[in-house]
Amino acid sequence: MQKFERVLLVDDDNVSNFLHKAILEEMEIADKIETFFNGEDALDYLKENCAKIKSGNGKNDHLLIFLDVKMPVMTGLEFLEQFEYCSEINADNIYVVMLSSSMNKQDLETARSFNIKGYLSKPLTPEKVEELMERIDL
Repeated sequence: MQKFERVLLVDDDNVSNFLHKAILEEMEIADKIETFFNGEDALDYLKENCAKIKSGNGKNDHLLIFLDVKMPVMTGLEFLEQFEYCSEINADNIYVVMLSSSMNKQDLETARSFNIKGYLSKPLTPEKVEELMERIDL
C-alpha cells in the first residue's frame, strides 16, 4: 500500500481523532499522524511547514488531510476556502478528504466545489481507507 509522509486529522472530536488515528497507525498509512481540533490550527501548521511539504524527497513527500465539516474557530469548508487561495502552500502533494458525520446536501455540494479527493462519512474504517488509497495515485 502507498504511504504518506504525514496524515492530518482535523476534527474537534477527541474520540473520533483517537479512533481514526489508531486505525491509520494499524494500517501503517503514514510516517507521522497529527491531530488538530479546528481548521485554523491545521492551516497554520501547513503554512509553517510548507517548505518541508514543498521540498519532499520525491518518495514520501505527500500529505493526506482528513477534514471534518463542523468545527469551532474555522470549519472544514472555511479551511478549504483559505487553503485554495493560500500561496504559501504547495497543494500539489496534499490530498484533502472530508470526513464528517454531516450528510447535509449543501455541505456536500460546497465541499465538492473544491479540489477534494472524497467525502466520507464517519467513522473511518480500514475498508474506507483502502478504497480511498485505490483512488489516490501517489
